[in-house]
Amino acid sequence: MKHSASLLVILTSVLAACSHGGGEDTATPRRHAYPRVQTYDSVYTAVDSFPVHFEVNAQAGRRMPRTGWLDVVYPTYGATMHVSALSYSGDRLEAELEKRRERITLNLYGLSAATEHVTSVDSSFEAVVLVSNDATTTPVQFLATDGHGMLVTGAAYMPGVRPESTADSIAPQVDALHRDILHALKQLCHEVK
Repeated sequence: MKHSASLLVILTSVLAACSHGGGEDTATPRRHAYPRVQTYDSVYTAVDSFPVHFEVNAQAGRRMPRTGWLDVVYPTYGATMHVSALSYSGDRLEAELEKRRERITLNLYGLSAATEHVTSVDSSFEAVVLVSNDATTTPVQFLATDGHGMLVTGAAYMPGVRPESTADSIAPQVDALHRDILHALKQLCHEVK
């Protein structure tokens, strides 16, 4: 009998604990929330008056600050993709490639990045895309060359990213920029269509 009374007390305590869930029943909002960003559709259009065939998201804005330079503006993402397509002769191509690789490394600020190799559909361009795994103002960068003098480079610039930002807070924007760059690099060719 004493044994069953102890068992009854333990069972009552367990049931009481389960009914309260072990915590408060009131919901508390989180201090910081990540806004839900609506990404642009995957519809692309070729850029006119650019040295190579380069396709950008149709919903993004674009401006050409000077010959061979293109800014693809994504207002919803708070980002601008700065792209250049310039031709170099002889040994200057190798020197420029080295300078651009160094610039990409500096833009990462020592943070990690995933590297992806891309070949254009017509096999005229080889490219490397770097996507940062951390929150940085330049999360997506690329470098493409035909090996014969044409160098196409770009970096997404997101000035709103702060040191206290987390990678998951900008992940939807970074994924969308990455998707757009992969498309552009796969369609990249000399012939302006």
